[in-house]
Amino acid sequence: MYYHQPLLLTPGPTPVPDAIMREIQAPMVGHRSKILKTSHNKHFKV
Repeated sequence: MYYHQPLLLTPGPTPVPDAIMREIQAPMVGHRSKILKTSHNKHFKV
């Protein structure tokens, strides 16, 4: 029986712009929060 590590074929390393890194580090917004509801209503006709 052969044992082998799974082979992960993903691209990388990939440079990530600073603006994206700052957004990733921001606090998460809950799916029931007023902020998300306001943003959703702004971008989608409800």
